[in-house]
Amino acid sequence: MLPVRGWVEAARAVLEKVGVGAVGGPVAINKHLPAASRALALTEYGRFGAMDTSDAIKALPGCNFAFHRNELLAALSAEGLIDNEVFDQLAIAGKRLAWAPGMAVTYTAAHRDGARLTTRFAHGRLYAGRRLAHARLPGKLMGAAKALALPAVLLTRTLHEADAAELRSPATLAHVAMQHTAWAAGEFAGALFGSTPGGTTVWQ
Repeated sequence: MLPVRGWVEAARAVLEKVGVGAVGGPVAINKHLPAASRALALTEYGRFGAMDTSDAIKALPGCNFAFHRNELLAALSAEGLIDNEVFDQLAIAGKRLAWAPGMAVTYTAAHRDGARLTTRFAHGRLYAGRRLAHARLPGKLMGAAKALALPAVLLTRTLHEADAAELRSPATLAHVAMQHTAWAAGEFAGALFGSTPGGTTVWQ
């Protein structure tokens, strides 16, 4: 990620506001990335390019955020920084997420390991496995059923959220569809069988 000049100052200015627990900013995607890495960037961060901040912010891009150190440490699990879980803990502590347009970054480098379908499957399984770790059987079955619809839901969301120019390449679009399908298959497995063997060691 390549941050714009003034990124730190923009983050500090928002974190100084009362009640803010974390702040994030826009993610642009380098148009010269290989198709698989461009697809990964779109599936993970496409919705954060020009996000509508008129409503409450429910999530921040996992590649571009900042925290108060003490509040982050209090929100961490023993396994480290898992962004969606940290956001949940901040909300429980009465803190809100905020948005800072001056914290813009550009996704500039290929991430071949992250773009592999086996990685997307492992991450999807880990996500669902942790989310449903304490769910009873009906909850796990419901999670698995929802995962069956995920490829279409996630692809539609990416098509809606991404700039049309970012999806002009048929290869990029194909990789987006395959990565979403691999993630959904992972969520299906995670719902029924739990997290990936090795746990968070695969979340890299």
